[in-house]
Amino acid sequence: MPVSDPLVEIVALLTRKAAEMQSTAERSGGFSDLSLRQIYYLDTIARLDNPSPTELAQALGVSKPSVTSAVEKLARLGYVGKVSSDEDRRSYHLHLTEKAQGFIQAHDRMHQELAQALTAGLDEAEVVQLQRLLQKVVERLKE
Repeated sequence: MPVSDPLVEIVALLTRKAAEMQSTAERSGGFSDLSLRQIYYLDTIARLDNPSPTELAQALGVSKPSVTSAVEKLARLGYVGKVSSDEDRRSYHLHLTEKAQGFIQAHDRMHQELAQALTAGLDEAEVVQLQRLLQKVVERLKE
């Protein structure tokens, strides 16, 4: 089934709005030194709750050397710390620094603001319908 032009325009508008909100949050929070890739890494580290580099590589679908390189840069920028494993001192886990946690909070606020923008002007039944439709989309995207 071909995608309609109005739907393509809606997706483009949502993408631009999300990027604009992200940029504003980064500038106002002092996080403009992060690339989109680095934001994805930080978000994944937060979601995995202190993963090992191997766990992070698996979750991101990238090689361990790629993770090592990205983590080193995030560590130099002050966003990630490495803590030796209690079970095996040769390995370590990745922890978000206070600076990174501040970014994650700002990033989460941006998601909340985008959700509010999407539902502004909708009644409760329309919000429920939108949630159901978007959940179906998300499930398909996960396939």
